[in-house]
Amino acid sequence: CRMENAHIRVVIQKDGTLEVTDKHNGNSYRNLCYFEDTLDAGNEYIYFCPEGNKPVLSKGKEAEIRLAEETDFRAVYEIRQKLLIPASADERLEQEQKRMVDFRERKAGRSREVREMELCTFVTLTRLGRKVEIRTEFENMAKDHRLRVIIPTGIEKEFHYADSVFEVVKRPNRHRAAWKNPSGCEHQQYVSAVCDEKGGIAVANKGLYEYEVLPEQENALAVTLLRAVGEMGDWGVFPTPEAQCPGKQSAEYELIFFDGDFPDSGAYEEASMFQAPWITAALSPAGEKGEKWLPSCESFLEWEGKGIYLSGLKKKDGDKDIMVRFFNGTEEERELCLKPAAAFGKCRKSNVLEQEGTVLEEKEGVY
Repeated sequence: CRMENAHIRVVIQKDGTLEVTDKHNGNSYRNLCYFEDTLDAGNEYIYFCPEGNKPVLSKGKEAEIRLAEETDFRAVYEIRQKLLIPASADERLEQEQKRMVDFRERKAGRSREVREMELCTFVTLTRLGRKVEIRTEFENMAKDHRLRVIIPTGIEKEFHYADSVFEVVKRPNRHRAAWKNPSGCEHQQYVSAVCDEKGGIAVANKGLYEYEVLPEQENALAVTLLRAVGEMGDWGVFPTPEAQCPGKQSAEYELIFFDGDFPDSGAYEEASMFQAPWITAALSPAGEKGEKWLPSCESFLEWEGKGIYLSGLKKKDGDKDIMVRFFNGTEEERELCLKPAAAFGKCRKSNVLEQEGTVLEEKEGVY
C-alpha cells in the first residue's frame, strides 16, 4: 500500500509500519510507528519496568490494511493490529504496593492471563503536506502497562530537540551519570525531533507529554500513548484505580519531515499548527447593515524571524490594546521584523506584565 505526493512517499508494510522517503533531502526512514507494550510497575509519577519483563511488539506481525478514503485532497489508510498482552501485573505487584516497597526495588512480573488489544490506526497523507497525520484508537482492558509508538529515525546524532515552556530544548540522547530516574523518559509540550545537517523527522502530538529517545534502537523517538497504573506513589499507599485508564482511548500524532536544523526548519511552526484546528466564520454579504467586502487576501499581522515563534495574541487585560507575544527558540540572538495591519496603530515594546515600553521605530509600515 502506497501514498505519495510531491514531497514524500509513504509505503505501508505488511506489519503496519511505515517506510517514508523525503523527496527534498533524500532521507529514508524505515519501520516507523510500531507499537510496544510493557509492564508498568511504577506509579503516576514515574514509569518502572523490573528487569526480565520482555515487551510485546507489533513489529513483524501481519496487520489488516485497507484504503479508507481517497480524494483529490487526501488519502487515508486504516491499519488494524491485534496484540495479546498480559491482563495485569502478577500478584507480587499488589503485595509490594501494600508493603510500600520503593518502586525502584520491585520485582513484579506480568500475569499469565492475556487480553487481546486491537489497535486501529488511521494514516493520512494530504496532497500538499510534508507530513503524515496519524490517529490510533483502542480499548484498554488491561492494567499495569504502558503503550508506546516507536519511530526509529536512523539519524546518527548525540542530541535531539524538544519543546518546553517558551523554549526549544537541545538534549543529549544519553543521560549523564547524575540522572537518577530509573526511566529514561523526558517531558515535551507537543513536539520532539531528531535531525542532522540534511534534515530530520519531528513527531508532533496532542496531549502526549512523555517521550524518550532510544539510542540503541536507531535513535528512535518513543512516544507514550498510554500509561495504566494503580497508585499515586507518594509517601504511602494511595490506590488510584481510575489511573488504569480503562475503556476506549485515542491518540493523535504527526510525523513532520524537514530540512536542516530543527529550530530554523519551520517544523516547529508546523507542529504548533497541529494543535490548533482551522476555524471559519461566515460574514454578512456586502450591503447588509453597511458592511463592506473584505479584500480577497490580507493579513492581520505578518512577521519574519527564523527561530522566533508566536506564542500569544490577545487583548490587554482591561484595555483595548492588542498584545502579541513572541519568544526566541534558539541559542542565538535573532531579529524580529513586524508588519501589522493598520488597525494596530503604533507598536510598542512590552513585558510579561503588559506594561508599556518604548515605541518601535517604523519604516514603510515595517517595525
